[in-house]
Amino acid sequence: AHMPALFFCFGGFYLLWSIRDKHLSTHWAIPAGLMLGLSILMEYTTTPLVIMTGLYGLFTLKGRAVGGYLVGGLIPGILLCFYHYLCFGSPFTTAYSFPMSPENPGPHVDLINVGIGGFGLPGITALWGLSFSAFRGIFVYTPALILAVYGLISQLKNRTSPYHLEWSIIAAGCVFQFLFNSAMLNFWSAGYVWGPRYLIPLLPFLMLALGTVAHRIPFWLLGITGSVSILINWTGTQYIVPQNAFGALPMFFLGGPSTQMYQFLQSYFTRYTRWEVEISPLGGWIIIGAIIWGVWYFIDRRQPTGYALSSKLEVS
Repeated sequence: AHMPALFFCFGGFYLLWSIRDKHLSTHWAIPAGLMLGLSILMEYTTTPLVIMTGLYGLFTLKGRAVGGYLVGGLIPGILLCFYHYLCFGSPFTTAYSFPMSPENPGPHVDLINVGIGGFGLPGITALWGLSFSAFRGIFVYTPALILAVYGLISQLKNRTSPYHLEWSIIAAGCVFQFLFNSAMLNFWSAGYVWGPRYLIPLLPFLMLALGTVAHRIPFWLLGITGSVSILINWTGTQYIVPQNAFGALPMFFLGGPSTQMYQFLQSYFTRYTRWEVEISPLGGWIIIGAIIWGVWYFIDRRQPTGYALSSKLEVS
């Protein structure tokens, strides 16, 4: 759910920026609002970032476009409230407040039944855990984001930039989202997952900031932090979820490339069939590579070069 939430939130921001920068007409205000509403519909925890992006829309739009923008954003909210009413009898009651089963209350009950709806003041444990710990630290899983923070601060200091409003909204959204997740008393780590999944929607916004200073960062530093970031996250998607940033690296160096699908199929065939066939994960990567190459060669490579999207925001 976090990936489509990221897509809709960043997509809504991009549409609003395009309207403000005169690349799109104000008719796109309705899809922009709809995308922001869909982001919360996909994943409740993107609410802080969506709120800041929503304010950006109110600063950007004028006249009738504001009405269309608000209507677009309210449509997913109305559908969500109606769904909650049908399921739980109240538009403001979510499934998180109920146990998973009579025998297993699950972690969501603990999430709600402490503090104020599961929230309190951000604690040191959560702040460290979401930033620099090997358990869930976003800057450990993706060290290149440290350089992105440097880029974001640089843009905020440049008050003469025509895009100072955009960078202010991005900075406020990142801080708001981080503090929101840190204020979760019992569930800031997001359970049994890989990495800080509640912070995933921040990634495209921070990558914009990284792009603005990439030319000023020594190539070796950008290369090292980028390579480590890719290695950690790429290996993390290959194996059944390990519980820290470095859990998958030994598996990768000792066992080679794999996929979670491969591990499932290998276990399935071993347990439920009499097939004595060795399934190679490397073979799966070769097949995927051949498919990608085929799509590129026969479809994309034969298309004329299209219009390149504006990069003004990157060179502010």
